[in-house]
Amino acid sequence: MPLNEAKSSKSALPRWQIVGWAILCSTAFVGFVGLILRGLAMVRDGRGAETYRTFWLVEFNWVGVLIMVGAAAIALLIAIAFHWREEQQWRALERKYNGRDDA
Repeated sequence: MPLNEAKSSKSALPRWQIVGWAILCSTAFVGFVGLILRGLAMVRDGRGAETYRTFWLVEFNWVGVLIMVGAAAIALLIAIAFHWREEQQWRALERKYNGRDDA
């Protein structure tokens, strides 16, 4: 069975799980945006080098938060570029051999 074949409706998530995931994802997104906005405000106010303790009691500063978010965004863009290039190569290979099995 191909990996990209759609799943049947019997294995779909129940409605309450979809609602739960939607609430979870939207709350996480709002929290992430709030973290970025707070970091930008602290840097703009000249307090970007102030340290604070994370949930795990690790000292961090607001400039580091913004650098971490920027680095993660760049890494995500690079990963997307690699995935796109791999898809292009795979399609070229399928066009070249036209689905033949010469093994």
